Amino acid sequence: MALDSVSFERSAEGLVMLILGGTGTPIGGVLGVALFQIAEHVLSALNPFHWLTSMGVLLAVVILTLPSGIQSIGAQIAQRIKPMRGEARRDV
Repeated sequence: MALDSVSFERSAEGLVMLILGGTGTPIGGVLGVALFQIAEHVLSALNPFHWLTSMGVLLAVVILTLPSGIQSIGAQIAQRIKPMRGEARRDV
């Protein structure tokens, strides 16, 4: 096992992945890893020297707009659809 696999940078990347996806559920971790990997690939292709700055901006936006991570998007959509379904049943 190489020592770079236990470096601070790897630990920080793991935390960022969990924060992006959302903590508390396994799907949050999986979504965070996927978002981090996609963002890393796209941002480093656009600006190889300052992609970490852009990642920091993405992290700040997710924290401010989705405090529970991107996993909460599904719950928010379901919550908005639920009243619509109730209204549709009342009309019938």
